[in-house]
Amino acid sequence: STNSLRCGRRHSEFSARCAVRLWSDVPVGGCDDSDHKYYSSSKQKSHIVSVKSHNIAGIVNDKGNCDIEIDFGSTACLVCVTGESGSGKSLLVSKALDVVTGGKATNTLVQDPDKESWVELIVRLCEPHLSIVSRRLQQFGIDPLILYHQHTEDTTHPASDDNEDAVGYLHLQRTLVSGSSTKLKSNCRINEKYVSLKTLREIASPLFTTVDVGVAA
Repeated sequence: STNSLRCGRRHSEFSARCAVRLWSDVPVGGCDDSDHKYYSSSKQKSHIVSVKSHNIAGIVNDKGNCDIEIDFGSTACLVCVTGESGSGKSLLVSKALDVVTGGKATNTLVQDPDKESWVELIVRLCEPHLSIVSRRLQQFGIDPLILYHQHTEDTTHPASDDNEDAVGYLHLQRTLVSGSSTKLKSNCRINEKYVSLKTLREIASPLFTTVDVGVAA
């Protein structure tokens, strides 16, 4: 659903090919969400900027270390992740995204318990997503101005630029820590502010839907 923060996430098994998509923009003319109207007349689009991981599920880069970073560019576009069978494409696209948005994390994700494991995601937010995420942050007692603290050329402060072309950035981070028990502990941050796992999940999870490539097409 594109008019509600509670849009669905598929939790069923995926094939080796899968896709992640950010909310579809609300159709021009608006849609009703909790007595508020949102419009999508702006030419700007929300999109994933980058995803990073460290010591997650044994994935290594071409240099053989466990630091993975993918930069999707500064504009919304179709991005394909390619590689040999079994190289971890689906794991990176679906599981890493699930973890950083508050999904279940198991011990199998941490290959070396003596090393820190984390996933990081940066999302560029335009309207209507920017307003909706701002409201959700407020509901959890978080100042929505943190969305504008990232210093980029296109970041637009809402107080000085009251228009539909406002741009903010959502920076999600989750670190997995192996405790004395078999259960992993999580340290979560939204734009460098520490939050609970539940808060991270409630704010970030509804932004994305993971779908089978056939459905995405």
